[in-house]
Amino acid sequence: MIINADAAELRKKLKVYVAQQTQLDGDLSSAENAMRNNLDDVAHRLYSDIVQRQPNNALALGKLGTLDAKRGDMELAKQRLRKVIELDPDEQYGGRCWLGLPC
Repeated sequence: MIINADAAELRKKLKVYVAQQTQLDGDLSSAENAMRNNLDDVAHRLYSDIVQRQPNNALALGKLGTLDAKRGDMELAKQRLRKVIELDPDEQYGGRCWLGLPC
């Protein structure tokens, strides 16, 4: 009985996690498509929404940093890109180059 109850609880948690990950994947895809189509305001909003849900999402933070730089907000861009490097030392988002560090 306990094993069945534990398995049912795990299935329930897994279902929630899969739904959250599916939503995240869709949001990341939509944001990337918006960036690719030069819809920077839309992409910025989508990446910002992702970061609100997952503050340590290095990919979304890196993309936001790039969009901030395009908007001319270099201080915010640098802040985000420093966080990306902290979260993901092997980051592939160009943060090191933007910050004048070895690329």
